Amino acid sequence: MNRLKLCDDFLKSVGSIAEEKDINEDNIYHMLVNLGVPLEYQRIETSQLFPYWVLQFKDVENIEVFVDENCKYFCQFVNCPNRTFGSVDPVKMYIPLKPEYLYQGANELFTFMAHENIIHQSKIGSHIRFDDIVIRVYSISDAEKIQNFIDNNKTIQDGLLQSSPFAISRNGIAYAMDDKMSFNFYLSKFIYSYIEQKKKSNLLSSVSVDDFKEYLNDFYVNTFIEGNNYDFLNSLSSNKAVNIEQILELLLVSLDENCTYQDFKNHFVSCNNKTYKNGLIKDISFIKENGERSSIENFEMLLEEYVMQMFCYSDCSLEETCNQLMGYISNNNGLSITRKNNMRENVVNNLSPVLIKKIVSLRSGGSLAKYIRYVLNKYDKQIKRKNNLKNHSSILFVMSYSLNNNVYFMSFCMQIWVVFLMLLEMVIVGEK
Repeated sequence: MNRLKLCDDFLKSVGSIAEEKDINEDNIYHMLVNLGVPLEYQRIETSQLFPYWVLQFKDVENIEVFVDENCKYFCQFVNCPNRTFGSVDPVKMYIPLKPEYLYQGANELFTFMAHENIIHQSKIGSHIRFDDIVIRVYSISDAEKIQNFIDNNKTIQDGLLQSSPFAISRNGIAYAMDDKMSFNFYLSKFIYSYIEQKKKSNLLSSVSVDDFKEYLNDFYVNTFIEGNNYDFLNSLSSNKAVNIEQILELLLVSLDENCTYQDFKNHFVSCNNKTYKNGLIKDISFIKENGERSSIENFEMLLEEYVMQMFCYSDCSLEETCNQLMGYISNNNGLSITRKNNMRENVVNNLSPVLIKKIVSLRSGGSLAKYIRYVLNKYDKQIKRKNNLKNHSSILFVMSYSLNNNVYFMSFCMQIWVVFLMLLEMVIVGEK
């Protein structure tokens, strides 16, 4: 079944339950992590396997397996100095296995990771869910090593359950990023807020995945671009607000039917760009201090004007337009922006690099090239009209130049044209 159809069905089922009784975030979280897991599997406890894993890996190098006294619902598998990733926002992989494949599949997976000395923090939960094995790794390259192993491991392939439809997946493995938070926990919170809004408005019958995406989109714009959701931001530290913002960005990308694994990789790079992350923190602090700012329509109009000016009026290629914008975003330096029509001053004074990236994330999942194509498609008729005017201007210029410099030029051209038509007619007659 189509991934987004599964999301749509899930949201509708939550809406139906909300019509009959009150539900809370915990109810939704429980329903979410069991999505696609057969009921008979949900009742199976896997905590009895924890001591066997601890014993299995007791003397294996590059891995420590233990059950934390303060977190007895998980068996931890760790190969990470000081058990922390520091400032790195890691890749998170969800590997859902049927209970009869869980023990052996985990043994083979973590033996491979120990042999490769992959730095990670991982865990297995005490119940079968779509996230019963959770792996966090430092880098995309380590994630791809693990993905390649999974793709070629018969035990895991035979035992895979359905992955989360709300996340970007690759060959049955779902991907997320949430730093020190939980992607699924905040997804549950967003779903709960959405359902509650619909319930209060007597609109539960209109619940759908497309409507949910609109809700998330509006929340993102109101909160992180226009700064209207002041109470929400003021209740959080700037760092935590940024973490939620980036979870929401990834969720919006994941709910795009055309999203790809490359979109996830782009998100990873963005989340681990220290300059950009510091910019996000400053932006949240700015909103907290100054309150709401201009509407997204004004910001987008200026950014679209910049793209159109570069692409259509300065004859820049898509790559050159991308490079100019990327230069400004990466270095916070307006020197890469043209001065023509005061564009540099307008962009620098009104569009910070962070704000541009937020708009690009919202409209095209963070890809500058996709965003520029989005703008060009939006103004397609205007571009064609401009090109036609250019062509007509060129013809008029040639005719004007010719008449001014040689009164016989047009007559000469007409004679050449007549001769050409005569020769063409002779060829056609000959072929007949």
